[in-house]
Amino acid sequence: MKTAILLLSILSMGTVACNSKGEKKDPGEGKSAKVAPVDDLDDDDPSKVIDWQAIKRSVIKETVDGIPFIIEIPEHRLLKKEIKKNDGTFPGYVTWSLGFRDGPGFTVQPADYPASEETLKESLLGQGQSVTLVEALPDGGWLQVVDEDSKNYYLITVYRKNAAGQSVRFSVSERRRNPIPGYDAEKAWAITVAKSFKLP
Repeated sequence: MKTAILLLSILSMGTVACNSKGEKKDPGEGKSAKVAPVDDLDDDDPSKVIDWQAIKRSVIKETVDGIPFIIEIPEHRLLKKEIKKNDGTFPGYVTWSLGFRDGPGFTVQPADYPASEETLKESLLGQGQSVTLVEALPDGGWLQVVDEDSKNYYLITVYRKNAAGQSVRFSVSERRRNPIPGYDAEKAWAITVAKSFKLP
């Protein structure tokens, strides 16, 4: 009799254990309702190709060292703006930067106007970098494109002069540890943005 009771107890415990394991295997049980959907990816994802052309741009009117300028920069997240005035040793600047892996940065700064197309073609560059395009802009100014063989970096610069002869440059650039996803498309977009730079 005692053996039968002991046997029933063991079988009963085994059934509870099996039921318990079965409950844990149920994919619908115990899941939080706050789990983010799969397509809710943050733009910090280093492998994500961002369709920059689809992002709306805002017309920005600002000054750098008292020189007014107009540019169009994207409304892709809140851009961090920094303004520094000329301190007597270095010219001032205005930058909009998102930070590492968040897309390109934008900088406006007084600079010497290039003497010629050759000046821009022979710029001093880093290892693996080359000037791949120099173009005289139809509305005045110069465009320079610098590429890096690794596709980890690009730099687009536009130089313009105002009626008073003051020269200012606007640059769009991005640097990553690994190749920039959609490098060529993003670079083409950056050239369009750079050409929006005007000195009224």
